Amino acid sequence: YDVLPLPSDPFVVVIPGSWTAYSEEESIHMADLADFPYLTLKTDQTTWMHEQVMNECLRHGFAPDIICECSSVAIIMSLIAEGIGATIFPKSVMSSFPSDVVRMLEIKDADFQSEVGVVWMKDRYLSAGARHFIDSFRTGS
Repeated sequence: YDVLPLPSDPFVVVIPGSWTAYSEEESIHMADLADFPYLTLKTDQTTWMHEQVMNECLRHGFAPDIICECSSVAIIMSLIAEGIGATIFPKSVMSSFPSDVVRMLEIKDADFQSEVGVVWMKDRYLSAGARHFIDSFRTGS
């Protein structure tokens, strides 16, 4: 495989807008998440992300209180909007869900990020469209 790494994406905490204890906060410590009801995205394609989040929680001395495992970002965001719980997502996910009913908090003391890239089969034919797609990431256009 050939890989073109893209800029990494920091993880953020997503909480209900109704959680007033954090209404003035822009960031949060990992340890503060220990008492949150936690909603997690867990599919065959997101196992790496789930494990990375769980490991970061354990590194900070707690296992999250998982109340729901879900295969849909949209459903998790709906549950958060209803005040059910919180989650940790890559920051870029939030651009797809602009909302006044959920809040994003930076994580003060965690150093984990979502690593993303474009991957294709090495030494295989790539159509002109596929080459153009890959090149658009190289040039930023």
